[in-house]
Amino acid sequence: MARVLDRSKFLANLRATLDVRRAWHAQSPYARAILTLVYLGFVTGTYAVAAILIWGPGLLHATDYVPWGIGISTYIFFVLTSTGLCFVSSLGHVFGIGGYEAIGKRAVFLAIITMMAGFAALAPDLGRPERMVFYLLTPHFSSLLWWMGFLYFIYFVFMVAEFLSLHKSRMDWARAMGVGGLLSAIGAHSTLGGVFGVVMARPFYFGAFMPLYFLLTAFLSGIAAISLASITTSWGRSRQFTPEVVDISCRLRKLLVAVLGITLLFTFWKVLVGLYAEPYRETFGDVIRGPLWQLEVILGLGLPLILALVAASRRIRVVPAMLAASSLVLLGLFIGRLDMVLAGQALPLKALIAPELSSYIPSAAEIMVVVGALSLCGLLYAIGGTFLRLEAVPLAHSSSTKDT
Repeated sequence: MARVLDRSKFLANLRATLDVRRAWHAQSPYARAILTLVYLGFVTGTYAVAAILIWGPGLLHATDYVPWGIGISTYIFFVLTSTGLCFVSSLGHVFGIGGYEAIGKRAVFLAIITMMAGFAALAPDLGRPERMVFYLLTPHFSSLLWWMGFLYFIYFVFMVAEFLSLHKSRMDWARAMGVGGLLSAIGAHSTLGGVFGVVMARPFYFGAFMPLYFLLTAFLSGIAAISLASITTSWGRSRQFTPEVVDISCRLRKLLVAVLGITLLFTFWKVLVGLYAEPYRETFGDVIRGPLWQLEVILGLGLPLILALVAASRRIRVVPAMLAASSLVLLGLFIGRLDMVLAGQALPLKALIAPELSSYIPSAAEIMVVVGALSLCGLLYAIGGTFLRLEAVPLAHSSSTKDT
């Protein structure tokens, strides 16, 4: 009888926790409007993915000269954002830097869902995504692609285990899983950079610094993503910025300035070397004169750096400045991932036979997939924010006063 009562109590608590109707009515009208758009975007993206998998790659605008399009760049954007969120989450419960514990759980959850969104965007380009299982089970140890897939799996397992440990306030396990997640993230996503960096035939990709550039910009996108998520969540719930959000915005601003400065330095030297290299000087010149590259640098790097620096002088409030800067960084990096993927394919491999530059415009189905991936990320975050207490600080850190 006691077991029956315990089971009934458990089911009653579970139903109360997962009361979607109550959660929906608890949201503000603005939040419900945004969620409605997210639902529509998710349905649209799901339809597009299903259509591409059923009717074939004819719905994509990929060609023999440009086999990679916006689906690949969206995948890179999401998985590198996941890496950056892993880096940010480790600042608190792994490295013990005070003040970052409050965003650790939220950052880990965002790292998980952005990884899922990235693979959702990649699925149509794979054609038969279910065969990835056989690919992982038949290793080819000299293949960077195999190592990347294997390390992705290890990374995802560590991140899920880390989130569960944080959710249950088991800090020893969370720290251990955080270390594992951090190391596997560095391994997996530097390998992703290596996949591009070893392609000597593609001068815009080739180079030993591509893995480091990927990790650097991943950290940048992670800072921007957790800042944007924290600020919008706080505003959506209470129509004001809590002291905790102001504090974390001030801390993240310093990181954002440092990483933006280093990224601009990387970008400068990459372009300078490309403009001096023969016979690809004209290709690099066409890239930097293009609107995508200029939007990436000016809108996604330069303007956010100015906003973050001006915020330090107290001429504008820190939180609104970080909201604008984070949004611009993510928009600029999304554009930059697309520009990078397309720029590397601009000069055909058979350039001596077909010297003209290759062109690419996303199809409607590809754009729908991108919208679906973004909506999937938003939908999962809304579910997590409603039912998983992402704002909760683990008990072992709740009384911590250690500062940076």
